[in-house]
Amino acid sequence: KSFKKTEIIEFNEKKVGKISTFLSTLLQKVTGLPFFLNNIINSKNLRIFLDSDLLVMTNQRVAFSSFPFLIINKILGRSKSSVFIMGLFDVKHKNIIKNSLRRINILLLMVLVDKLLFLSNGEYKYVKNKYKKLGQKSYFIAFPVDKDFWEEKEIDNLNNNLLFIGNDGKRDYEFILSLAKEMSEYNFTFITSKITQDEIGSNNINLIYGRWDKETLTDEEIKKHYHNSALTIIPIKDSLQPSGQSVALQSISCGTPVLITKTRGFWDHDLFINDKNIIFVEKNEIELWKNKIN
Repeated sequence: KSFKKTEIIEFNEKKVGKISTFLSTLLQKVTGLPFFLNNIINSKNLRIFLDSDLLVMTNQRVAFSSFPFLIINKILGRSKSSVFIMGLFDVKHKNIIKNSLRRINILLLMVLVDKLLFLSNGEYKYVKNKYKKLGQKSYFIAFPVDKDFWEEKEIDNLNNNLLFIGNDGKRDYEFILSLAKEMSEYNFTFITSKITQDEIGSNNINLIYGRWDKETLTDEEIKKHYHNSALTIIPIKDSLQPSGQSVALQSISCGTPVLITKTRGFWDHDLFINDKNIIFVEKNEIELWKNKIN
């Protein structure tokens, strides 16, 4: 509503060019970065890029996939651009060459875009400190959820039901399975697509297949799981990626306390205080989590 005209570009996975597909595969292999040129690059999208006053790229995958357009845009000085960043600066590969190429392409992205919008305060501060000049393009935007929808209800959730929900790569799935096995006196609900029924080794786990992009569960159904749980537990592997952010905020908004691993990528240490509005667990160790839960 703030602009006279807006246009939306979405990934087109049906029409793929042989050259762009080959380049995407090559760039992915040598950098480990999410290049999908074949899903963005075409003449229609180039026109939209060059005719726009402002480009908003919703994640780094879109930005890397738009690299040729961003280079042309930078040379011609046509549009201002911004990109949302989440967990980009944390990945390291054993291969030195791959690491170097990854770093070069990240620096190139920082040169090509005008604003880097971070959802994690931890990653934002890391980039501001590490890249003194390019870091000046960085901005932290607190990630919100719809508080009118994820509302607190006056219900008795002092039960023994524990909720684990999520699919991203930084969740510690092996740990949560071990924790549930060790705490047979509690009922666990797992909502995820990353754990199979064959991996369930205890009778106190209710596994529900869930993927937000496939809409396997409605938001109303997920909200009921928050309301019916005593705790939402989010064990995470340490990284700069703000894993568990939406789940934690939804759960807190619903009035269900959150236990989460304290990581470098936690989104806002200024607003969230341990044992006040969130509960941090220092490491993913069974005894630590058992004590906190009990």
